[in-house]
Amino acid sequence: MPGPSRSAFWAAAAELATPAGHHALETTMLEVRQPVFYRETTDSPSVVGAAVVTSLRAGRKDEPTIPFVGLAEAMVRRALALDETFGFGSLHDFLMALEGGRPPSAGGSVARARVHLARAIELSNGLRAAPYVSFAESVCVKAQDKKEFEELLGKALAVDVEKAPTQRLANVLAQKRARWLLTRLDDLFIE
Repeated sequence: MPGPSRSAFWAAAAELATPAGHHALETTMLEVRQPVFYRETTDSPSVVGAAVVTSLRAGRKDEPTIPFVGLAEAMVRRALALDETFGFGSLHDFLMALEGGRPPSAGGSVARARVHLARAIELSNGLRAAPYVSFAESVCVKAQDKKEFEELLGKALAVDVEKAPTQRLANVLAQKRARWLLTRLDDLFIE
């Protein structure tokens, strides 16, 4: 049975982004999880879209966010299990930032973040700048590894934005962020 169309999904996602939608998501979290997590096949864009909406919700600073981060992580892990290649490996970006950004006491792991970095690069054939930028920000800054930070941002800037037309905008934006980060070395690293 095919999943919902992308336009139908994004209409539902927009509805979830309202206060009433947040309440509905909170009160029906189990019902939301079961259809997505336990179907043998699903529309990966729907799962990813739901994870994005949930992640945006998790980024709100005015409310408790722990349950939403967990839900977003679970949705992305399920999407990864269903279709690791979705978005040229972009699911690995999310998990890389999550693993690299969390302390070990909260389940984070730089080693696992490196595995996700390698896999994201492999699945995109090196045609996406975002994995390099994400790892540099989430892992290298925390570890105060300025040399690797600069190397990764250099690799992000070396990505040819014309080689993967479907990734052009994402690459342009990631490269813009890489340039900006390189201007902030003194703010990000203590020497």
